[in-house]
Amino acid sequence: MSREFRRLAMKEFKHLPGLDLIRVFGILVVVFYHYQVETAVRGLCPADFLPAMEPLVQVAVYTMTLLSGSCLCWQEKSRSWSMKKYRKRYLWGRFLAIYPLFWLCFFPIFIYSDIICGNNEGVAPWKLLLSIVGVDGYFQSFTPTFYKIGEWYLGCILFLYAVFPVLWRMIRRRGVVFAAVGALFAWLACCFVENPGQLYPTLIGQLPLFFMGIFLGGCLPSLWIPGILAGMTTLVLYGLGCPEYWIVTAASVGVFVMVFYLGQLLLFCGPFLQKALHWLSRRCFGVFLVHHLAITLVIVPVLVNHRVTPLYWVSGLLLLTVGSFVISFLLDGLSRSIIKFLAERVVT
Repeated sequence: MSREFRRLAMKEFKHLPGLDLIRVFGILVVVFYHYQVETAVRGLCPADFLPAMEPLVQVAVYTMTLLSGSCLCWQEKSRSWSMKKYRKRYLWGRFLAIYPLFWLCFFPIFIYSDIICGNNEGVAPWKLLLSIVGVDGYFQSFTPTFYKIGEWYLGCILFLYAVFPVLWRMIRRRGVVFAAVGALFAWLACCFVENPGQLYPTLIGQLPLFFMGIFLGGCLPSLWIPGILAGMTTLVLYGLGCPEYWIVTAASVGVFVMVFYLGQLLLFCGPFLQKALHWLSRRCFGVFLVHHLAITLVIVPVLVNHRVTPLYWVSGLLLLTVGSFVISFLLDGLSRSIIKFLAERVVT
């Protein structure tokens, strides 16, 4: 293990509200974007935000990929690591964080839509395995699947989680700078593709951000230098008229750092706001799973039957946002109860 990494690993693990704010920021932008798209398609949106929203939602998604890498590094760098502990802690931890809630959302919809109503009759039954694993949304653009929730990003982040242990073994030996070098090479490789923008919803397009997130996690809780470098790089790329992928990915690192430090200001505001932000952050995965269905099955049908004014449209957005967090909270509690019930039965 490098001297730099040993120094970083000695830091005491503690909660960082800045990471919570990044997660909440990312999911709120995604919710707003999907609400805008679904209402605009039906002529219900009072204004066209899409031109401004396209790069913003890409930045939000990239910051969530950065967050995934940084959180994993921030958690693991202060712990001893071995394949045995990896199997017990990392795999089991990722499984419990994702699949119980995902299955709780997916299977009721699947049973109603595909078994009771008979939708997707032409889809091969074996493709249900893609849904069980959570990668059906990722493969939906290549082949018909039973995709209901999670979109392409869930599959993408699952693949990134799968490669993290391999990356982590190399990073522990060579230091977190290795992650930054890996991010640079992966980013350059993406930038020299003929149309790098098409890589956005792919594992290859997200990999440079995941690498960089691991590096940022190794630098936590101080990110001033990466933030300044990201800001300068963004300005240079913009001035040179580089492709959007170059500019947006670089800008995402700067936004990540900026939002992180805004969240860290809560350390001076007392525990209540920190706990409230942390509560919202813990609900974000559930919001990610349910918000799009809430838009298409609940909010849009209500708006269609009324004269949509700007105030009415904003009210729908507020209802969607608050309702998604509440539903996520209820589903999360239910999934935890099911896990506890099953665990007690297995033990006994």
